[in-house]
Amino acid sequence: MELVKKIIIGSLFFQTNAIGAHMEYSNEFRIRLKEELIADEGSVLKVYRDHLGYYTVGVGHLITPKDEEWGVDIGTPITQTRADELFFYDLNNILKECEDHFHQNWELWPEEVKLIIANMAFNLGITKLKKFQLMLTAINAEDYKTASKEGLDSRWAKQVYNRARRLMDRLRDIDVTD
Repeated sequence: MELVKKIIIGSLFFQTNAIGAHMEYSNEFRIRLKEELIADEGSVLKVYRDHLGYYTVGVGHLITPKDEEWGVDIGTPITQTRADELFFYDLNNILKECEDHFHQNWELWPEEVKLIIANMAFNLGITKLKKFQLMLTAINAEDYKTASKEGLDSRWAKQVYNRARRLMDRLRDIDVTD
């Protein structure tokens, strides 16, 4: 039964246009993003406070008033299926927000840049990510070394140092000759 649930949730993850994302993404892209976010965020099957004190559940899902988990106590359990549902929604939502806010640039960026920016958007939220103007300007100029430096020159990089360093190292190492 558990395998059946994983197959169903896994297949839902790839059917994003029904939920709102506009672009098509390769299976490899989606799998990489999903695995990276689970590794970075962890998956916690109970309500907890994140490092900033926000009520969170599943794979880094910030609990909001529209969630059934709103108002429950720290430690309240959720099922793996519920965690998968929230993660599916959050992933598709963040990809749609990236498409909407970065417009044509998003379509033109290399896949590796999209993975890095989607990871940052998942962690920060699109509103905070848009404040990385110097980094985003450098990305649009394909100056990934400068973009990496700008990304590391932030409060975010101090809060999630290992994640930020890993993502910015990947950004710095993108080969523009490809």
